[in-house]
Amino acid sequence: MAEHGAAPAPQAASLEVTIDAQYRCDPQHGEVNNSGEVYFNVSPSNGCLIHTSPAQAFEDESSNGYITLDNGRNGPYVPLVDNQTITYCACASGSTCDPFTPKQTGGNTIKVGSGPVPHSK
Repeated sequence: MAEHGAAPAPQAASLEVTIDAQYRCDPQHGEVNNSGEVYFNVSPSNGCLIHTSPAQAFEDESSNGYITLDNGRNGPYVPLVDNQTITYCACASGSTCDPFTPKQTGGNTIKVGSGPVPHSK
């Protein structure tokens, strides 16, 4: 039994996201600990782009807020944000998408860290 006021269990040290031929992401919502690693497994043969909010959410991400991924396994990508949620979308190379618009395969999230732990009284 968990102790009162105990911190929640930590998230995983790494997260694997698969991007299918229609640019859908599985899992759509994932978690990774602060300084964890994210890998993207890309099905489209021409690769894809990942657009993020906040922009430059990962190390080596373009200042325009996207990552260019090749077909196959890409990463590791390390989040530059701690205790925040990254919203992202996947689209064809040379295209753009809105991380917040599910119709454009957006609305995917990666929760980084656990956020502040509430103080017990």
